[in-house]
Formats: sequence, C-alpha cells, structure tokens
Amino acid sequence: MIKSEALYDCLKILNNWRELSNTELVEIANSHYGFGQSLIKPFRLELRHNILSSKSLQEKKDVIKSYIYELHRGTNFEGEIKSVEDLGIAEFPDLWGETVEQVKVTSFKMNPESGNGFFYIILSLYRLLFNEIQDCCNVFDIPFLEICNELGLPLNIIDINSTLEYEKRKNLSASEKLSKPQSQPAIILSQSDFEGRLQELRNSESVGWQKLPMDMVVDHFIVMTIEKSRNGEPFLTPEQLYSFLKKGFHKDTTQPKQSINCVKGEKGFVIKRFYEFYVIAVSKFNYQSIKEDFIDLFLDCFDNWEKKTIIPFFKPEKTKKRW
Repeated sequence: MIKSEALYDCLKILNNWRELSNTELVEIANSHYGFGQSLIKPFRLELRHNILSSKSLQEKKDVIKSYIYELHRGTNFEGEIKSVEDLGIAEFPDLWGETVEQVKVTSFKMNPESGNGFFYIILSLYRLLFNEIQDCCNVFDIPFLEICNELGLPLNIIDINSTLEYEKRKNLSASEKLSKPQSQPAIILSQSDFEGRLQELRNSESVGWQKLPMDMVVDHFIVMTIEKSRNGEPFLTPEQLYSFLKKGFHKDTTQPKQSINCVKGEKGFVIKRFYEFYVIAVSKFNYQSIKEDFIDLFLDCFDNWEKKTIIPFFKPEKTKKRW
C-alpha cells in the first residue's frame, strides 16, 4: 500500500498557504532547519519507499502519476506567474540552508506584513518537490516527461534540466561510457536490473562477515542512494551501491573502488553511516570484531579518505545530523 503521509504534509501547505498567517509560515519554514528537514527529506524517503515497493514499471509510473497529480491539482501557479524563462531567475539564500531559484512574480509583492510575501517560498517548495520526483524517475528509469505530457502538466514553472541531463547521459555511446573515471562503474543499471540485483544480494550470504544477513546490509546502505549531499546529488548512485556491496560483502575483487559523492563538511555524516553499521552488527547480531574491521570496509571499497583521517570520526555522536 502506498504511503502518503509526507506527501499530504506538503499538500497542506501548498494548497492552503494563502490562509496561513505570517507567523505560521515562518514557523513552518524555520522548523527543523526549514523545509529541507521537515518536508523535503520525508517526502524523498516516502517516495523512494513507494517506488521500491512497486514491482512493475507500470506500477512505478502510476506512483509518479499520483504524486504529480496531487501536487499540481491544488495549485494554480501557472495562472499567477509567467514562464520562469520569461521572468528571469536570481539566486538567494533560502530558509533551509540551500540555494534555490527566486522567481519574480507578477501578482504578488514581498510584503513582510502579508502572507502573500511568502509566495516565493511556497513556489520554491513546489519546484523542489518536483526536483525530487525527477531525481527519483532518473534513478529508477521512469519516463518523467512522458508522464507529464499524459497528465497535461505545464513545464514552464518547474526545472526539468536534471531530466534532460539524465536523458543525455542515458544516450551516451559505449566509448563515452568507457572513458569515465575507473572509480565509477562503466554500466548504467536500469531500474529493473537494479532491483533484481538488490534482491539477489538480499537472498545471498555475506562472505567473511560471520554470516551477517545481507537483507540487513542492503537496507542499511541503500539510504545512501536516497539521501543527498549538499551538492544536490545522492551520496551513491545505484551502480556504486551495488559495486560496493559486491566488493565489501561478497569479496568480489573485480569491482573497483568507488568515490562517495560529498562536499567539504560532510565527512563525519558519511562515516557515521558506517559507524552505525558497526553498532548494529555488534549489538543486534553479536558480531565479534573490532572497529578497525569496519573502518577497513570503507577503505577497501572507497577512495575518499585515509585511515588516519577516518578514525577520529568513527565514534558515537560525532555529528548530530541523522540519516
């Protein structure tokens, strides 16, 4: 059954923002570090869960259709603004710690004493949610533009660059794929291939890990393909996750080392996921080992940092941000 709690939390704001007071809007925007923590992240995780729970491509397309339909039907942005391209875009620091696109509107002015002044914020939320839908479509090879055309969704107020770039990458020639850095897998897994390979991993046994259940291993690390770095891209692609799991837990020496996508200041957050894996293995599965084995798991599979720089972060509460 499709989960929809996070989606409807967003819809409450998108559909009713004109009735909210300035105080309520400010509280929403600033709560839990802003929209990014209180709305965008739960929306992303819930959407990915619903896609992963769908077996066929048609079921996945139906999930995306329902999200697009629900998000668009309660808003009327295209009636209130012109095309983003016509109006021009200027960047500004938003309330959730990222940089989003500020769209000039024709019928609202930034009035600090009026709820209308928050149209900028609401429109940005709408566009960010559509960015999440597109990212999900790109990961699972779901035809976003085809679905938008079927539903008659206007594309003039959302940013479809990520979808266009994905389509371009998907059409790369074999020679262009092979010219990519060796730290990245040379193949691009389709959505069905990715899910099939993950299921094979779940049903397999780990090698050299005292039979830690592979379904637990997959479930623990798959979030790294969902959670995004501050640069807007997931920490791992599906291909990188699969390669890491094969190399780290099946001792597949044909798999290359990967590079985790992250920016300065995210080192502690990345290593925290591996430390949490160590804690789960020891506390829930009675794994008999020392920390260094789990640090070596990272070193054997990734080339981001040296051991001496990882050890100081491999401890509890080193970073407050939660996966």
